[in-house]
Amino acid sequence: MHRLRWSWAAVAVAAALAGPGCGRGLVKVTGVVRLDGKPVEGAMVTYHPVDPNKGRIAHGTTDKEGAFQLSTTRPNDGAFPGEYKVTIVYAEGAEAPPAEGMKAAFEGLEKARKDKPRPPRYNIPGKYADPGQTDLREKVPPAGTVTFDLKSDK
Repeated sequence: MHRLRWSWAAVAVAAALAGPGCGRGLVKVTGVVRLDGKPVEGAMVTYHPVDPNKGRIAHGTTDKEGAFQLSTTRPNDGAFPGEYKVTIVYAEGAEAPPAEGMKAAFEGLEKARKDKPRPPRYNIPGKYADPGQTDLREKVPPAGTVTFDLKSDK
């Protein structure tokens, strides 16, 4: 009976120690993306570790104000400390018109995909989408909120 209590105690201690270990070392990272001084909504911000052996990819999506929070293993958990190349990608998809029922929704989406696409709201230069070309670099932990002020190709 005494041995059984020790076993359960050992399991409980191991579980308690393992729980917080998920995400250990992650640092909260928040930021803002602006293009020509205006916030960019719906852009994917991705942090690519400069040394893949010393970090993991982290990403976030910008809101109406251009704000984002990075996620690595869980939503908004942050990024591991280290040096990163940053990519910022914005892409719009086809929007289906309002419809009643699944069949009408799929038909509307197919029609929208075939129609001439409208120009995107934001024209972020392509170099920011490629980890090999981007000149955006960040160090985690950051010194406060990260701001990316991008300039469009005009």
